[in-house]
This record gives sequence, C-alpha cells and structure tokens, in this order.
Amino acid sequence: MRAWRDALAVPFGYRHPDHDAYVFHITFAYQIQRLADDRAAAWQALFDESLALFGREAPVIEIKPPAFCAFRDMKHFEELLVLG
Repeated sequence: MRAWRDALAVPFGYRHPDHDAYVFHITFAYQIQRLADDRAAAWQALFDESLALFGREAPVIEIKPPAFCAFRDMKHFEELLVLG
C-alpha cells in the first residue's frame, strides 16, 4: 500500500503531511455519542474478545486491488479506476 501511495502522490501532485508516517487502519464503527462511563468496561471486554476472534478466525483478509474512487459518504465508493 505504501508503494501505491507513493506512486499516486506524483501524478495527483498531492502529498499529505503525514504521508510517510501513515499506518493503514480500518474502522468497525464510528462513535455517534459518548459511551456512558459505567458501560466502558463491558464494551472494552467485548471489543477485546472480538479482536481475538478475528485474529483466530480471519488471520488473512483478502482485499481487492486499490482503486481511485469517488464518494459522497462512507456508505458507497464508486470505483473510477482500478489500479494494478
């Protein structure tokens, strides 16, 4: 992914300030409102359990080739150009 990011920075003429330090991540859900303090421990336990399950059951996740996309929100990404 780093090689793709480096290669695309040139033709697009854009290099984000954290380009060299960026670490790939995914998000399971976005927090809509703050979790009540008395629920945080239960949430953390469930999160840790889920993370361990993913580690055991899905150690490798196959993904599609990188694509240049257009999107209005995080619900749909229209692939304009599939790379590689």
